[in-house]
Amino acid sequence: MKVFEGRKPLGGWIVWPTLLVLAFAVGCGGGDESDEFDTSISTTGTAPTTADLDSTAAPGATASPAPVAAALVPTPTVASPPPIVASTATTVAVSPNRPSTWVYWLSDIDLEAISSARPPVVVIDHSRDGSPEGAFTKVEIQQLRSALPEPALVIAYMSIGEAEDYRYYWQDDWKSGNPEWLDSVNPDWAGNFKVRYWDPDWQRVVFGGEGAYLDRILAAGFDGVYLDIIDAYEYFAERGRDSAEAEIVEFVTAIGTYARKLNPGFLVIPQNAPELGTLADYLGAVEGIGVEGIYFGYDEQDVPTEASVTRELEDVLGTWVSAGKLVLTVDYATSPDNVSEAYERAASQGFTPTVTDVELEGLPSPPPGR
Repeated sequence: MKVFEGRKPLGGWIVWPTLLVLAFAVGCGGGDESDEFDTSISTTGTAPTTADLDSTAAPGATASPAPVAAALVPTPTVASPPPIVASTATTVAVSPNRPSTWVYWLSDIDLEAISSARPPVVVIDHSRDGSPEGAFTKVEIQQLRSALPEPALVIAYMSIGEAEDYRYYWQDDWKSGNPEWLDSVNPDWAGNFKVRYWDPDWQRVVFGGEGAYLDRILAAGFDGVYLDIIDAYEYFAERGRDSAEAEIVEFVTAIGTYARKLNPGFLVIPQNAPELGTLADYLGAVEGIGVEGIYFGYDEQDVPTEASVTRELEDVLGTWVSAGKLVLTVDYATSPDNVSEAYERAASQGFTPTVTDVELEGLPSPPPGR
């Protein structure tokens, strides 16, 4: 999670007509009611375009875990099934089956607290501290899922646009330029380095290589992956790499293709860069999107996001909603009025919101009335 970094007005997006319609019928109850929701998903598959995508199973991973979400199967036409919400130029009809909220917790994760809160969707780090020793086990993930409203989604955070020096894969002699794919340090986040994500060697760190990041997540039994720093493509495009956008699309697509060979129901949910959803191949390769700061916290916690940015984000996310994708929004606010406003505005657009502290070190603020 890279808050407040590299953000700018999002003008110039063109929302294409919807080219792909999915059904993501997910719902949740509250309190002591049934708390059940359906995570059936259908999509059109796309072949990986990353040159070194390995067609073999991941080392040490099981080949056929029971999927929480339904298998992703080709859809013969875009006319059916109908989307979970219907959008028009002025209104959004929100399905009651949309998950009402989610938990986003990356630091000092307390699985017991999450279990007690019983959210329908959870995004956590795969490790308590980034180390192999701190990694959650398959038993722990199964226990967490069993405590949540069935069938819950437990999704692992993974940064693919930056390398982090506290991760298990980091080597002591690494620095900018060594290895060649390791770019400049992020001045706003100590220990985080931009990566040339199109490089096969970095991609093998992420998936398919010995002890790869994604392979560990799959082996631990997570239901999907939440990909961060997708907007790294803007960083490299601004520095003259014309292929940066196409290469991030290829990378994300290859991650999903690889994972679904091991778990057909595995979900891929990128964070930020929602403008890529105007690309049919990208929209068809993922099951949803997470977006930060749509109403509060785009530049600073508890500060309202500029109205023009909010409008453009809502507009482009309409493409995702109309396609039946799960849209997870996270606003950074603690003021009760701001918390209530963020939840209400996001829900009215067909999004699944959470509102939390920017440090992501605990349960979110509850929605109004909870």
